[in-house]
Parts: sequence; structure tokens; C-alpha cells
Amino acid sequence: MVMGPTHAMSGAAAALAAITVYNATIAPEPLHPTVAVLGTVMAAGAALAPDIDSRSSTVVRSFGIFGVIGYHIANSIGVTVHTASRTRYDSHVENGHRTFFHTTFLALLMGGIVALLTAPTNVIEVFGKEYGLGQFNAIILMGIFLNLSLAGIFEKQIKKARRTFGPYILMAFSFLAAVGIASVMPEATIAGAGTYAWLGIAVGFGWFIHLLGDAITKMGVPMAWPIKIRGHRWWDVSLPAFMRISAGGTFEYVILLPLFTLATVGLLAYNFLLYFGVLS
Repeated sequence: MVMGPTHAMSGAAAALAAITVYNATIAPEPLHPTVAVLGTVMAAGAALAPDIDSRSSTVVRSFGIFGVIGYHIANSIGVTVHTASRTRYDSHVENGHRTFFHTTFLALLMGGIVALLTAPTNVIEVFGKEYGLGQFNAIILMGIFLNLSLAGIFEKQIKKARRTFGPYILMAFSFLAAVGIASVMPEATIAGAGTYAWLGIAVGFGWFIHLLGDAITKMGVPMAWPIKIRGHRWWDVSLPAFMRISAGGTFEYVILLPLFTLATVGLLAYNFLLYFGVLS
């Protein structure tokens, strides 16, 4: 599979590219920096999330025992859906990796779920402070996806710390950081709308970016499910053989990862400077 840092950076770069286009074409004024960071974090985290169906993935390691529980649930769902929907041309599987959680259908579904969770604007009180229900849910989700993003970027460190309290320390830091970001975020998010439902787009987008990343590897990914291709409902979509890359190989490590990292840093800086009026 593609390395965690590459998935995270590809999601972040793609999200920032979309934000840059939005700022240049639709937005009445540049997005507030915290809003840009929120969307980027959600997309970067979602670009790692599909690998919850793999026991050895960064996603599972980054949440400690909670990740292991999530893996068993996701893996079982993947095997069940694959078995129930496969055709006679599809092989039987006993492992759910790169099955249901690696489909465009689920990318859209997860985006829809996040949109529903973050859309409500009715006010609730938590520890004496008022939040919109959608805003409160967005803070929780931001903590989850920030944890994923950081775990992807610092994949090696998380792998080494998996037998200690490392993952739980990262989780605590991520949620505290999410609360900190939310405390300085403007009430209105996009074009005067006080809803966070747009985060569903960021999550669905990041999830789909993960599928594209896996599709350029030798194994491919069944992103077209449940559409049949050559009689297969679980057809692995990929590039022509001569264009596929080895996951974790030289091309990914030397070309893709640095490219996505530079794009992320450059676009983030550009949008910050644009907001503060340094660029026009």
C-alpha cells in the first residue's frame, strides 16, 4: 500500500488546491486561515481513513486499542459486503482490506454522514459555553482526523511508539489542538453560512484521493464497486501495467512525497498571505 505520509500529504495538497481555486473564483473574500486549516486537516485525515480495514496500517496504530476495534469492525464489514455482492468471476476473500472501504460509494457515504453530523445549527451548552450542534460535532471530528493526519505524517514515529502510550498522547494532543483551533474560528464559515456541513465535501474528497493513490500501485483498488467491469463487481481499477508504481518504492519516496509536501506548504502559505492582504 502507499505510505501513510504520501496519503496524508496528497489529501492535504488536493484540499489546498481546491481551497485556492475557491478563493480565486467563488469566495467573496479569502477563507479565514483556521477554516482553511480545518478543511485541509479533514481531507488529509480522510486520505488515510480507508486503511482502517488493514491491521498493519497507520490508521489502526494511531488509535491504539480503539484502532484495533475499528479494524475488526471494518474488516468484517468488508468481507461481508464482498461475499454478499461478488459475482462468480470475483474470488472469495477472507480479508477485507481493499474491499468495501476502498470504494467510491463509501467515499460518498462518509462525506454524506459527516455533512449530516456537522450541518445542525441549533445551540447546545457544553461546560458553560454555547456551541452549534454541528460546530460541536465538527470539533470532535477535527480531533479524529487531525490525529490521523499527524499519524500519517509521522508514520515511523507512531510505529515505534505503538507499544507505549504514544498513540494515546497523540490522540490527546489532537483533540486539544482541535479545541484550540475551534476557539479562534469565526462563527460564519463559508460565504456567511454558519454551518460546517461543507466538511462532508472535504472528507469525501480526501477519501477519494486515497483511492486514486492506491489505483496507481500494482495492486489497484475496486473503486468502481458496485458497477460491473468485465463481469467483476470487485474489479481492481489501476493504471496500465507499465505506469504502475511500487508502493513504498523509490518513485513514491523520491518524487511523490516531496512533491505533495512542497505543494501543501506552498499552497498553505499562499492562502495565508492572501487572507492577510500580502498578496492580491
